[in-house]
Amino acid sequence: MANVALSGDLVQEHLKRSVIVKKQSKEVSKEVDFVRTLLIDNYDSYTYNIYQELSVVNGGPPFVVRNDEWTWEEAYYYLYEARAFDNIVISPGPGSPALGYVHGGKIVLAPEPIHGHLRYNLKVECGATFNHHRSSSPDACFFFADNFLVIDHRCNDVYIMSLFEVDKALSSWLDDAEKRLLDLQVSSTKNAEDNPSMSALASPFEAGFVSEKSREQYLEDVEKCLEYIKNGQSYELCLTTQFRKRITDLAPIDLYMSLRDKNPAPYAAWLNFSKHNLSICCFSAEQFLDEILEAKAIKGTSPRGSSSHEDEQLKLILQYSEKDQAENLMIVDLLRNDLGLHTLVSTVRGERRADVSSVECVRAAFPGGSMTGAPKLRSMEMLDSLESCSRGIYSGSIWYFSIISTFDLNIVIRTVVMHDGEASIGAGGAIVALSIPEDECDEMILKTRAPVKAIVE
Repeated sequence: MANVALSGDLVQEHLKRSVIVKKQSKEVSKEVDFVRTLLIDNYDSYTYNIYQELSVVNGGPPFVVRNDEWTWEEAYYYLYEARAFDNIVISPGPGSPALGYVHGGKIVLAPEPIHGHLRYNLKVECGATFNHHRSSSPDACFFFADNFLVIDHRCNDVYIMSLFEVDKALSSWLDDAEKRLLDLQVSSTKNAEDNPSMSALASPFEAGFVSEKSREQYLEDVEKCLEYIKNGQSYELCLTTQFRKRITDLAPIDLYMSLRDKNPAPYAAWLNFSKHNLSICCFSAEQFLDEILEAKAIKGTSPRGSSSHEDEQLKLILQYSEKDQAENLMIVDLLRNDLGLHTLVSTVRGERRADVSSVECVRAAFPGGSMTGAPKLRSMEMLDSLESCSRGIYSGSIWYFSIISTFDLNIVIRTVVMHDGEASIGAGGAIVALSIPEDECDEMILKTRAPVKAIVE
Protein backbone atom coordinates (compact mmCIF):
# COMPACT_ATOMS: atom_id res chain seq x y z
CA MET A 1 0.00 0.00 0.00
CA ALA A 2 1.48 3.33 -1.11
CA ASN A 3 0.61 6.74 0.30
CA VAL A 4 0.16 9.71 -2.02
CA ALA A 5 0.38 12.99 -0.11
CA LEU A 6 -1.57 15.87 -1.60
CA SER A 7 0.01 19.33 -1.78
CA GLY A 8 -0.37 21.03 1.58
CA ASP A 9 0.68 24.53 0.50
CA LEU A 10 -2.92 25.65 0.13
CA VAL A 11 -4.40 23.56 2.92
CA GLN A 12 -4.57 24.72 6.50
CA GLU A 13 -2.37 22.82 8.96
CA HIS A 14 -5.23 21.06 10.72
CA LEU A 15 -6.51 19.74 7.39
CA LYS A 16 -3.24 18.32 6.09
CA ARG A 17 -3.62 14.99 7.84
CA SER A 18 -7.11 14.54 6.41
CA VAL A 19 -6.05 14.88 2.79
CA ILE A 20 -3.90 11.75 2.53
CA VAL A 21 -5.43 9.41 -0.01
CA LYS A 22 -4.41 5.77 0.51
CA LYS A 23 -3.92 3.64 -2.57
CA GLN A 24 -5.63 0.36 -1.81
CA SER A 25 -7.85 -2.17 -3.53
CA LYS A 26 -10.92 -1.43 -1.45
CA GLU A 27 -13.26 1.27 -2.74
CA VAL A 28 -13.15 4.44 -0.68
CA SER A 29 -16.23 4.85 1.45
CA LYS A 30 -18.79 7.31 0.10
CA GLU A 31 -20.32 7.96 3.48
CA VAL A 32 -19.31 11.60 3.68
CA ASP A 33 -21.40 14.67 4.32
CA PHE A 34 -19.67 16.97 1.82
CA VAL A 35 -18.86 17.03 -1.89
CA ARG A 36 -15.46 15.44 -2.55
CA THR A 37 -13.70 17.67 -5.07
CA LEU A 38 -10.24 17.04 -6.50
CA LEU A 39 -8.67 20.46 -7.12
CA ILE A 40 -5.77 20.45 -9.61
CA ASP A 41 -3.28 23.23 -8.87
CA ASN A 42 -1.42 24.53 -11.93
CA TYR A 43 0.96 26.61 -9.83
CA ASP A 44 -1.18 29.74 -10.00
CA SER A 45 -2.55 32.10 -7.36
CA TYR A 46 -6.13 31.48 -8.49
CA THR A 47 -6.00 28.08 -6.78
CA TYR A 48 -6.01 29.82 -3.40
CA ASN A 49 -9.21 31.71 -4.27
CA ILE A 50 -11.09 28.73 -5.64
CA TYR A 51 -10.01 26.59 -2.66
CA GLN A 52 -11.80 29.00 -0.35
CA GLU A 53 -14.94 29.05 -2.51
CA LEU A 54 -15.12 25.27 -2.88
CA SER A 55 -14.75 24.86 0.89
CA VAL A 56 -17.92 26.90 1.34
CA VAL A 57 -19.93 25.46 -1.56
CA ASN A 58 -18.99 21.81 -0.91
CA GLY A 59 -19.35 21.87 2.85
CA GLY A 60 -15.72 20.83 3.22
CA PRO A 61 -12.30 21.58 1.74
CA PRO A 62 -11.30 20.11 -1.63
CA PHE A 63 -8.30 17.79 -2.03
CA VAL A 64 -5.46 19.73 -3.67
CA VAL A 65 -2.85 18.07 -5.87
CA ARG A 66 -0.38 19.79 -8.16
CA ASN A 67 -0.47 18.97 -11.84
CA ASP A 68 2.85 17.09 -11.81
CA GLU A 69 2.37 15.30 -8.49
CA TRP A 70 0.58 12.15 -9.66
CA THR A 71 1.38 9.73 -12.44
CA TRP A 72 -1.37 8.95 -14.96
CA GLU A 73 -1.78 5.54 -13.34
CA GLU A 74 -2.31 7.05 -9.90
CA ALA A 75 -4.78 9.62 -11.24
CA TYR A 76 -6.73 6.90 -13.07
CA TYR A 77 -6.90 4.76 -9.95
CA TYR A 78 -8.33 7.44 -7.66
CA LEU A 79 -10.76 8.80 -10.24
CA TYR A 80 -12.13 5.64 -11.83
CA GLU A 81 -11.33 2.65 -9.63
CA ALA A 82 -11.37 3.94 -6.05
CA ARG A 83 -13.91 6.63 -6.99
CA ALA A 84 -12.41 8.85 -4.32
CA PHE A 85 -13.88 12.07 -5.73
CA ASP A 86 -17.28 13.31 -6.84
CA ASN A 87 -15.90 15.88 -9.27
CA ILE A 88 -12.71 17.53 -10.52
CA VAL A 89 -11.87 21.23 -10.73
CA ILE A 90 -8.79 22.27 -12.70
CA SER A 91 -7.46 25.63 -11.58
CA PRO A 92 -5.37 27.15 -14.35
CA GLY A 93 -6.49 30.66 -13.47
CA PRO A 94 -8.05 33.08 -15.95
CA GLY A 95 -6.78 32.75 -19.51
CA SER A 96 -7.54 29.06 -19.96
CA PRO A 97 -10.69 29.53 -22.09
CA ALA A 98 -8.35 30.40 -24.98
CA LEU A 99 -7.39 26.72 -25.10
CA GLY A 100 -11.01 25.84 -25.70
CA TYR A 101 -11.19 28.06 -28.76
CA VAL A 102 -8.29 26.16 -30.34
CA HIS A 103 -10.23 22.90 -30.14
CA GLY A 104 -13.57 24.33 -31.30
CA GLY A 105 -14.92 24.92 -27.81
CA LYS A 106 -17.47 27.55 -26.84
CA ILE A 107 -17.78 29.50 -23.62
CA VAL A 108 -21.20 29.24 -21.99
CA LEU A 109 -21.66 31.89 -19.33
CA ALA A 110 -23.36 31.06 -16.05
CA PRO A 111 -26.55 33.08 -15.37
CA GLU A 112 -24.80 34.64 -12.35
CA PRO A 113 -21.16 34.67 -11.26
CA ILE A 114 -20.21 32.12 -8.64
CA HIS A 115 -17.02 33.87 -7.47
CA GLY A 116 -15.43 36.59 -7.62
CA HIS A 117 14.92 52.67 -16.48
CA LEU A 118 13.70 49.16 -17.47
CA ARG A 119 11.41 49.52 -20.42
CA TYR A 120 8.12 47.68 -20.49
CA ASN A 121 9.36 45.66 -23.49
CA LEU A 122 11.84 43.88 -21.21
CA LYS A 123 8.88 41.76 -20.15
CA VAL A 124 10.16 39.19 -22.66
CA GLU A 125 13.13 38.63 -20.31
CA CYS A 126 10.72 37.99 -17.44
CA GLY A 127 8.28 35.39 -18.73
CA ALA A 128 6.34 37.08 -21.54
CA THR A 129 6.50 35.25 -24.86
CA PHE A 130 6.92 38.16 -27.29
CA ASN A 131 6.73 41.92 -27.98
CA HIS A 132 4.21 42.80 -30.64
CA HIS A 133 5.58 46.35 -30.92
CA ARG A 134 9.10 47.80 -30.93
CA SER A 135 10.34 51.24 -29.91
CA SER A 136 13.09 53.39 -31.40
CA SER A 137 14.56 54.12 -27.95
CA PRO A 138 16.73 51.60 -26.03
CA ASP A 139 15.05 48.87 -23.98
CA ALA A 140 17.32 49.70 -21.02
CA CYS A 141 19.86 52.37 -20.14
CA PHE A 142 22.42 52.09 -17.34
CA PHE A 143 25.07 54.26 -15.80
CA PHE A 144 27.46 53.75 -12.92
CA ALA A 145 27.21 56.54 -10.32
CA ASP A 146 30.52 56.78 -8.50
CA ASN A 147 29.97 60.41 -7.41
CA PHE A 148 26.56 61.36 -6.05
CA LEU A 149 24.53 63.35 -3.54
CA VAL A 150 22.05 61.73 -1.18
CA ILE A 151 19.35 63.94 0.31
CA ASP A 152 17.52 62.67 3.38
CA HIS A 153 14.23 64.54 3.21
CA ARG A 154 13.05 63.20 6.55
CA CYS A 155 16.06 64.44 8.54
CA ASN A 156 16.98 67.32 6.20
CA ASP A 157 20.51 65.98 5.76
CA VAL A 158 22.67 66.02 2.63
CA TYR A 159 25.43 63.48 2.04
CA ILE A 160 28.22 63.93 -0.52
CA MET A 161 29.48 60.49 -1.50
CA SER A 162 32.22 59.18 -3.75
CA LEU A 163 33.51 55.71 -4.58
CA PHE A 164 37.24 55.41 -5.21
CA GLU A 165 40.02 52.84 -5.15
CA VAL A 166 42.06 52.93 -1.94
CA ASP A 167 45.39 52.86 -3.74
CA LYS A 168 44.57 55.90 -5.87
CA ALA A 169 44.50 59.57 -4.98
CA LEU A 170 41.14 60.99 -3.96
CA SER A 171 39.74 63.37 -6.56
CA SER A 172 38.73 66.91 -5.74
CA TRP A 173 35.06 66.16 -6.48
CA LEU A 174 34.03 65.94 -2.80
CA ASP A 175 35.50 69.34 -1.97
CA ASP A 176 34.16 70.91 -5.15
CA ALA A 177 30.65 69.57 -4.53
CA GLU A 178 30.65 70.79 -0.95
CA LYS A 179 31.67 74.29 -2.03
CA ARG A 180 28.98 74.45 -4.69
CA LEU A 181 26.31 73.33 -2.20
CA LEU A 182 27.36 75.92 0.37
CA ASP A 183 27.23 78.63 -2.31
CA LEU A 184 23.69 77.75 -3.41
CA GLN A 185 21.01 80.37 -2.88
CA VAL A 186 17.87 79.24 -1.07
CA SER A 187 14.86 79.30 -3.39
CA SER A 188 11.24 79.62 -2.38
CA THR A 189 8.98 76.64 -2.88
CA LYS A 190 5.45 76.83 -4.08
CA ASN A 191 2.68 75.46 -1.89
CA ALA A 192 0.95 72.55 -3.60
CA GLU A 193 -2.42 73.96 -2.53
CA ASP A 194 -1.75 77.01 -4.74
CA ASN A 195 -1.82 74.81 -7.83
CA PRO A 196 -4.95 74.88 -9.96
CA SER A 197 -7.27 71.90 -9.72
CA MET A 198 -6.82 69.07 -12.17
CA SER A 199 -10.16 69.85 -13.78
CA ALA A 200 -8.79 73.25 -14.92
CA LEU A 201 -5.86 71.78 -16.83
CA ALA A 202 -5.76 71.45 -20.61
CA SER A 203 -6.47 68.16 -22.36
CA PRO A 204 -3.76 66.69 -24.62
CA PHE A 205 -5.92 67.33 -27.70
CA GLU A 206 -6.29 71.03 -26.88
CA ALA A 207 -2.51 71.23 -26.48
CA GLY A 208 -1.82 69.85 -29.94
CA PHE A 209 -0.94 66.25 -28.97
CA VAL A 210 -1.79 63.45 -31.36
CA SER A 211 -3.14 60.22 -29.85
CA GLU A 212 -2.20 56.79 -31.14
CA LYS A 213 -5.91 56.00 -31.02
CA SER A 214 -9.05 58.07 -31.41
CA ARG A 215 -11.59 58.20 -28.62
CA GLU A 216 -13.83 55.85 -30.59
CA GLN A 217 -11.00 53.33 -31.02
CA TYR A 218 -10.13 53.47 -27.33
CA LEU A 219 -13.77 52.88 -26.40
CA GLU A 220 -13.84 49.86 -28.73
CA ASP A 221 -10.71 48.48 -27.04
CA VAL A 222 -12.31 48.89 -23.61
CA GLU A 223 -15.30 46.90 -24.89
CA LYS A 224 -12.94 44.17 -26.10
CA CYS A 225 -11.30 44.09 -22.67
CA LEU A 226 -14.72 43.69 -21.05
CA GLU A 227 -15.45 40.79 -23.40
CA TYR A 228 -12.17 39.09 -22.45
CA ILE A 229 -13.05 39.49 -18.78
CA LYS A 230 -16.61 38.27 -19.30
CA ASN A 231 -15.26 35.16 -21.02
CA GLY A 232 -12.93 34.40 -18.12
CA GLN A 233 -9.61 35.19 -19.81
CA SER A 234 -8.63 37.87 -17.29
CA TYR A 235 -9.76 39.57 -14.11
CA GLU A 236 -8.31 42.94 -15.05
CA LEU A 237 -6.55 44.48 -18.06
CA CYS A 238 -4.50 47.68 -17.89
CA LEU A 239 -5.17 49.23 -21.29
CA THR A 240 -2.92 52.13 -22.36
CA THR A 241 -2.20 54.45 -25.26
CA GLN A 242 0.32 57.18 -26.17
CA PHE A 243 0.07 60.91 -26.93
CA ARG A 244 2.82 62.59 -28.99
CA LYS A 245 3.85 66.09 -30.00
CA ARG A 246 6.88 67.55 -31.79
CA ILE A 247 8.89 69.71 -29.38
CA THR A 248 11.84 71.80 -30.60
CA ASP A 249 12.24 74.69 -28.18
CA LEU A 250 11.84 73.10 -24.75
CA ALA A 251 14.79 72.04 -22.60
CA PRO A 252 13.98 68.77 -20.79
CA ILE A 253 15.57 69.94 -17.53
CA ASP A 254 13.36 73.06 -17.54
CA LEU A 255 10.30 70.86 -18.02
CA TYR A 256 11.35 68.65 -15.13
CA MET A 257 11.94 71.59 -12.80
CA SER A 258 8.54 73.02 -13.66
CA LEU A 259 6.79 69.73 -13.01
CA ARG A 260 8.71 69.12 -9.80
CA ASP A 261 7.56 72.50 -8.50
CA LYS A 262 3.91 71.98 -9.44
CA ASN A 263 3.48 68.24 -9.09
CA PRO A 264 5.97 66.80 -6.53
CA ALA A 265 6.02 63.03 -6.20
CA PRO A 266 7.97 60.55 -4.02
CA TYR A 267 9.30 58.47 -6.93
CA ALA A 268 10.08 61.28 -9.35
CA ALA A 269 13.23 61.17 -11.49
CA TRP A 270 15.01 63.00 -14.29
CA LEU A 271 17.34 61.03 -16.53
CA ASN A 272 19.28 62.35 -19.49
CA PHE A 273 21.02 60.09 -22.02
CA SER A 274 22.58 62.55 -24.47
CA LYS A 275 24.07 59.81 -26.66
CA HIS A 276 20.54 58.66 -27.52
CA ASN A 277 18.99 62.15 -27.45
CA LEU A 278 16.71 60.81 -24.73
CA SER A 279 15.44 62.52 -21.58
CA ILE A 280 12.91 61.19 -19.08
CA CYS A 281 10.88 63.52 -16.84
CA CYS A 282 9.08 61.20 -14.41
CA PHE A 283 6.69 62.18 -11.61
CA SER A 284 5.57 58.80 -10.41
CA ALA A 285 3.92 58.34 -7.03
CA GLU A 286 4.10 54.54 -7.29
CA GLN A 287 6.78 52.24 -5.94
CA PHE A 288 7.33 48.96 -7.75
CA LEU A 289 9.76 47.07 -5.51
CA ASP A 290 12.62 47.56 -3.06
CA GLU A 291 15.12 45.34 -1.23
CA ILE A 292 12.70 44.47 1.58
CA LEU A 293 10.32 43.31 -1.18
CA GLU A 294 7.80 46.05 -0.58
CA ALA A 295 5.52 47.14 -3.41
CA LYS A 296 2.97 49.97 -3.29
CA ALA A 297 0.40 49.49 -6.01
CA ILE A 298 -1.76 52.42 -7.09
CA LYS A 299 -5.14 51.64 -8.58
CA GLY A 300 -8.23 53.79 -8.71
CA THR A 301 -8.17 57.41 -9.85
CA SER A 302 -10.45 60.44 -9.62
CA PRO A 303 -10.07 64.13 -10.43
CA ARG A 304 -9.41 66.86 -7.88
CA GLY A 305 -12.29 69.08 -6.84
CA SER A 306 -12.62 72.80 -7.47
CA SER A 307 -13.00 73.41 -3.72
CA SER A 308 -11.83 71.69 -0.54
CA HIS A 309 -15.37 70.46 0.12
CA GLU A 310 -15.73 68.94 -3.35
CA ASP A 311 -12.22 67.53 -3.01
CA GLU A 312 -13.19 65.60 0.14
CA GLN A 313 -16.38 64.34 -1.50
CA LEU A 314 -14.45 62.98 -4.51
CA LYS A 315 -11.95 61.35 -2.18
CA LEU A 316 -14.72 59.54 -0.29
CA ILE A 317 -16.40 58.45 -3.53
CA LEU A 318 -13.11 56.92 -4.67
CA GLN A 319 -12.48 55.26 -1.31
CA TYR A 320 -15.84 53.47 -1.32
CA SER A 321 -16.14 52.78 -5.05
CA GLU A 322 -16.78 49.07 -5.65
CA LYS A 323 -15.18 49.24 -9.08
CA ASP A 324 -12.00 50.98 -7.86
CA GLN A 325 -11.72 48.63 -4.89
CA ALA A 326 -11.88 45.72 -7.35
CA GLU A 327 -9.04 47.24 -9.41
CA ASN A 328 -6.89 47.63 -6.32
CA LEU A 329 -7.55 44.28 -4.67
CA MET A 330 -6.93 42.20 -7.80
CA ILE A 331 -3.52 43.82 -8.33
CA VAL A 332 -2.67 43.31 -4.66
CA ASP A 333 -3.37 39.60 -5.15
CA LEU A 334 -1.12 39.58 -8.24
CA LEU A 335 1.72 41.32 -6.40
CA ARG A 336 1.49 38.77 -3.61
CA ASN A 337 1.78 36.05 -6.16
CA ASP A 338 4.69 37.75 -8.00
CA LEU A 339 6.69 38.18 -5.33
CA GLY A 340 -2.46 65.80 -8.60
CA LEU A 341 -4.86 62.86 -8.46
CA HIS A 342 -6.52 60.97 -5.70
CA THR A 343 -5.49 57.31 -5.78
CA LEU A 344 -5.99 54.13 -3.80
CA VAL A 345 -2.65 52.77 -2.59
CA SER A 346 -1.97 49.29 -1.17
CA THR A 347 1.30 48.00 0.25
CA VAL A 348 2.47 44.41 -0.22
CA ARG A 349 5.53 43.30 1.75
CA GLY A 350 7.48 40.03 1.57
CA GLU A 351 10.79 38.57 2.66
CA ARG A 352 13.63 37.66 0.31
CA ARG A 353 15.32 34.28 0.68
CA ALA A 354 19.05 34.41 1.39
CA ASP A 355 19.84 32.50 -1.82
CA VAL A 356 17.95 34.89 -4.11
CA SER A 357 19.73 37.89 -5.62
CA SER A 358 18.32 41.39 -6.12
CA VAL A 359 18.22 40.90 -9.88
CA GLU A 360 16.33 37.62 -9.52
CA CYS A 361 13.72 39.35 -7.35
CA VAL A 362 13.15 42.05 -9.94
CA ARG A 363 13.06 39.57 -12.80
CA ALA A 364 10.41 37.50 -10.99
CA ALA A 365 8.13 40.52 -10.55
CA PHE A 366 8.77 42.74 -13.62
CA PRO A 367 6.85 44.44 -15.12
CA GLY A 368 4.74 45.83 -12.30
CA GLY A 369 1.37 44.11 -12.11
CA SER A 370 -0.46 47.42 -11.76
CA MET A 371 0.43 48.11 -15.42
CA THR A 372 -0.51 44.71 -16.83
CA GLY A 373 -3.51 43.15 -15.15
CA ALA A 374 -4.16 39.74 -13.70
CA PRO A 375 -3.17 37.06 -14.49
CA LYS A 376 -0.05 38.84 -15.69
CA LEU A 377 1.29 36.75 -18.59
CA ARG A 378 -2.04 36.15 -20.33
CA SER A 379 -3.08 39.77 -19.76
CA MET A 380 0.11 41.04 -21.41
CA GLU A 381 -0.60 38.88 -24.46
CA MET A 382 -4.09 40.33 -24.85
CA LEU A 383 -2.87 43.90 -24.30
CA ASP A 384 -0.19 43.44 -26.96
CA SER A 385 -2.92 42.50 -29.42
CA LEU A 386 -5.03 45.56 -28.54
CA GLU A 387 -2.45 48.34 -28.19
CA SER A 388 -1.12 49.87 -31.41
CA CYS A 389 2.40 50.89 -30.36
CA SER A 390 5.20 50.16 -27.91
CA ARG A 391 4.81 51.58 -24.41
CA GLY A 392 8.52 52.40 -24.29
CA ILE A 393 9.74 53.47 -20.87
CA TYR A 394 6.13 54.10 -19.80
CA SER A 395 4.95 51.19 -17.62
CA GLY A 396 8.56 50.19 -17.01
CA SER A 397 10.79 51.23 -14.09
CA ILE A 398 13.41 53.75 -13.08
CA TRP A 399 15.64 52.22 -10.45
CA TYR A 400 18.93 51.87 -8.65
CA PHE A 401 20.94 48.85 -7.50
CA SER A 402 23.63 49.57 -4.93
CA ILE A 403 26.93 47.78 -4.41
CA ILE A 404 25.57 46.43 -1.10
CA SER A 405 22.57 44.81 -2.84
CA THR A 406 19.92 47.35 -1.86
CA PHE A 407 17.60 48.47 -4.65
CA ASP A 408 14.47 50.47 -5.31
CA LEU A 409 12.29 50.71 -8.42
CA ASN A 410 9.33 52.85 -9.32
CA ILE A 411 6.55 52.36 -11.84
CA VAL A 412 6.95 54.80 -14.72
CA ILE A 413 3.65 56.65 -14.83
CA ARG A 414 2.86 60.37 -15.19
CA THR A 415 5.97 60.79 -17.27
CA VAL A 416 7.09 62.83 -20.27
CA VAL A 417 9.64 61.12 -22.50
CA MET A 418 11.63 63.44 -24.79
CA HIS A 419 13.27 61.57 -27.68
CA ASP A 420 14.57 62.92 -30.99
CA GLY A 421 12.54 66.13 -30.74
CA GLU A 422 9.27 64.48 -29.76
CA ALA A 423 7.46 64.48 -26.41
CA SER A 424 5.38 61.41 -25.59
CA ILE A 425 3.03 60.77 -22.68
CA GLY A 426 1.62 57.34 -21.88
CA ALA A 427 -1.71 56.97 -20.10
CA GLY A 428 -4.29 54.30 -19.47
CA GLY A 429 -6.34 52.56 -16.85
CA ALA A 430 -7.34 49.21 -15.45
CA ILE A 431 -10.43 47.64 -16.98
CA VAL A 432 -12.51 45.38 -14.72
CA ALA A 433 -15.95 43.83 -15.07
CA LEU A 434 -17.61 46.93 -13.58
CA SER A 435 -15.84 49.37 -15.92
CA ILE A 436 -17.87 51.83 -18.02
CA PRO A 437 -16.08 52.59 -21.31
CA GLU A 438 -16.79 56.34 -21.33
CA ASP A 439 -15.55 56.69 -17.75
CA GLU A 440 -12.39 54.72 -18.52
CA CYS A 441 -11.59 56.98 -21.47
CA ASP A 442 -12.14 60.11 -19.36
CA GLU A 443 -9.87 58.73 -16.60
CA MET A 444 -7.14 57.97 -19.13
CA ILE A 445 -7.21 61.56 -20.45
CA LEU A 446 -7.30 62.95 -16.90
CA LYS A 447 -3.93 61.33 -16.16
CA THR A 448 -2.26 63.30 -18.97
CA ARG A 449 -3.38 66.77 -17.86
CA ALA A 450 -0.57 67.68 -15.43
CA PRO A 451 2.35 66.87 -17.79
CA VAL A 452 0.50 68.40 -20.74
CA LYS A 453 -0.01 71.65 -18.85
CA ALA A 454 3.68 71.80 -17.93
CA ILE A 455 4.67 71.41 -21.60
CA VAL A 456 2.19 74.05 -22.75
CA GLU A 457 3.43 76.56 -20.18
